[in-house]
Amino acid sequence: ARRRALLAAPTSSVRCETNSPSCGAETPWFLSRPFLPRRTRPPNDASVSQQPSPIRNVDAENLAAMPEAIVTLGEPAGSKEGFEAVSLNNKDQGSPDEMSYMERVAERVNGALTGFFFRVGLSIGTTPRKWLVGTFLVFLVFTTGVAYPGLTNENRSDKLWVPSDTQAQKDLTYVDGLYGSDARFGEVIVKPADGDSALRPEIFEKMKTLVARIEAATVEWDGKTLTWSDQCFKVGFRCALSHFGIAFSGMAATDYDTEAEILARANANPLRHLITQMPINVDGVMGGITRDASGAITGAKALRIGFLTQNNEVVVNGDGEDLRGDAYEQVLLDILNEPHEGLDLSFIVQRSFSDEFGNAINADLGLLQAAFVLILTYAALMLSKWDEGCVGSRVAVTFSGIVAIGLATGSAYGVCSMFGLFYSPLMNVLPFLLLGVGVDDMFVIVNAYDLETGRNPSTGLPVRIGRCLASAGASISVTSATDMFAFLIGSNTSLPALRNFCFYAAFGILFTFFFQCTWFVAWLTVDEWRRARNGRDVLCCLTVPKNACCVCCAPRPDGRTKMGRWMGDVMGGFLAKPVVKVATIAAFAAIAVGGFAGCALMQIDADVNNFIPGGSYLKEWIGDTNTLFRSLGDGISIFTRDFDITTEANAQTLLAASIAFKKNPHVAPESVRSWLEAFNTHRKYGLVRFPNSTATVCTYSYQKGLLPLTVY
Repeated sequence: ARRRALLAAPTSSVRCETNSPSCGAETPWFLSRPFLPRRTRPPNDASVSQQPSPIRNVDAENLAAMPEAIVTLGEPAGSKEGFEAVSLNNKDQGSPDEMSYMERVAERVNGALTGFFFRVGLSIGTTPRKWLVGTFLVFLVFTTGVAYPGLTNENRSDKLWVPSDTQAQKDLTYVDGLYGSDARFGEVIVKPADGDSALRPEIFEKMKTLVARIEAATVEWDGKTLTWSDQCFKVGFRCALSHFGIAFSGMAATDYDTEAEILARANANPLRHLITQMPINVDGVMGGITRDASGAITGAKALRIGFLTQNNEVVVNGDGEDLRGDAYEQVLLDILNEPHEGLDLSFIVQRSFSDEFGNAINADLGLLQAAFVLILTYAALMLSKWDEGCVGSRVAVTFSGIVAIGLATGSAYGVCSMFGLFYSPLMNVLPFLLLGVGVDDMFVIVNAYDLETGRNPSTGLPVRIGRCLASAGASISVTSATDMFAFLIGSNTSLPALRNFCFYAAFGILFTFFFQCTWFVAWLTVDEWRRARNGRDVLCCLTVPKNACCVCCAPRPDGRTKMGRWMGDVMGGFLAKPVVKVATIAAFAAIAVGGFAGCALMQIDADVNNFIPGGSYLKEWIGDTNTLFRSLGDGISIFTRDFDITTEANAQTLLAASIAFKKNPHVAPESVRSWLEAFNTHRKYGLVRFPNSTATVCTYSYQKGLLPLTVY
């Protein structure tokens, strides 16, 4: 039926390459420029085929300047009567026998792609509304995966960046399963505002006042008033709160009201908690310590307060939430943000990272929206034909292309959800990646259409759309395929977040290609209907003359724009000079050499401080920690498996491990905390007791194999 319609279509005048009976006859358009799945080349001994060969009616001057395909008609090929080949240019390329096997395969593949896209474009150009409805239904089918089985959100760092099959992940699962995440951390670094020593009585008293305010913090939650005792994390029956003041527990205020008395206590060896008798790590509670020649402490630049609060986290949509802990920490932040006379504070709590990262992301949202508008504006400016004024404007078409990118993003999310791939914060950049790919496809399609219209303005719209997609479709299919396969190769990574992002990106590029070739081309066809009746862009019900809006946009005799003329005549002519060619090659060679040399100097650094916006209180805390408390590194926790502590041999083994860590030159000896040593210390001083109990000796209940040893 389509072929009968085409045979009845208006014909175009063509000129024959040889003297044949068909010369001068009116030939249908599909004989003058067919798109076929198979192509051959003319023989070497003739510039054209000896078969009747009608081609487009162009003069000799234009024909010489245009290397486009010249049509050759011959014997029937396959099921297409009267079609044989379309050579890629007007040069003699040799007979089919001289083509290699790979060349013949490439010719067939190229012909098949061209013919396929031509048929698709012809169908879209004929019935664009049906294609719009059909492609939107495709979007609805695939995007249902977001609702069912549902988009699984994952924000936990151990699930995002730790491979599931590693020993680290197995150890983490083991420890979390038996211990859980029981505590939220917080820390305050107290510095004298005058920069002098922090081991002075007035600074010491102000630190104790700050500790008292932390312990007095309350918050209203679920109809109740939560106090420090309700929210703090307890070790035994005491809240986990450490600072230099605990070294003076039980002492009278007159025993530390001079700097000499404070220094004497700081130099005690060993420095212990006077009640629990547990050792105090001096480097953990004082920073920027200065010592004399004998090693005695003479001052410190800062004091540190550390505390733990309860963790009531629940996992909601892949993200851990502890609203109660967040509420209590907000009260603590309000206290710490108040001015404290004579003190300079830097601090952190559990929620600080998420707060500051969230603020940074929210601040960037405005920039991202501005970038989106700029891309949309640039695309509309470049795709429009301003020599036709409001008629040539293509803002609506540009917006339809942006919508196509949105449809592709939703479809990719839905398909990946169907495959059980979780969604992570890394996917937030995917729409902008697809925006760049989609806008590039829009440029290729519209430019191909404008070029086809300029060559054959009298050809029917469906045919021009078909020829446009035959040219542009094959081009963007290659680029889309390479991009998609690049991400599929990247999906082989063992990092779960990066692996899933590669899958999301691959499907996103695939759907972007699909919707640009269907949805966008259909809207381009509808927009051409508007232009054909001189309708305004966007307000298509209004008609206006097809005139340029200003002198600079007025059409030129050669049909080129100002930029096109400058790029072709001025810049192109300049680059064609031999001296400029040599200079250009030398300049880019120097850039390449510099780039390779810079790669050798590249440093790998993953400092979280680089992700925090300037002026943040969290950035100040990180700076103080790295400057004043750099003698202590990261903590290491060691847990035993299937280790019976009730036997004397195993108990001695655990004690020997603790002693070995203390003797290690890379470990701070005072930082080693062994459960068994702590238990023995409490038992020695008669401090093992239950809460609210007067007994000094009790039965200890333990869980076999869960004995931690912590070092720094």
